[in-house]
Amino acid sequence: HFLSWTWLITVSDLQSALERWIERNGLEASKVFLWIDFFINNQFRTHVDGGGCDGTEFTSGHNQKRLDSIGPNLKRINAMVALLDTWDNPAYLTRVWPLFEQFMAMTHEVPVQMIL
Repeated sequence: HFLSWTWLITVSDLQSALERWIERNGLEASKVFLWIDFFINNQFRTHVDGGGCDGTEFTSGHNQKRLDSIGPNLKRINAMVALLDTWDNPAYLTRVWPLFEQFMAMTHEVPVQMIL
């Protein structure tokens, strides 16, 4: 599963939400694999490696490769779990990156499950 989330969520909340999701869906935890951008396609590195926040950081060389990798990764994984912090006014919907991931999921017809 491709995990879509915001970095505003604590590791503890992330773990709790995933444990509830696994339990509610009758999944076997040892057989659940998550693609987490923090480890693979770290958006924070865009600023550290690529410069400032003027918009060019997403179009320069290796950063463009990060953007271009989202669609193929989603299509290959073919399942997204979107972690919201709250049901009312979630921070997730105020961030460009999760909205981009949702757009890519829709574009590639990847099923999405919203979890809290």
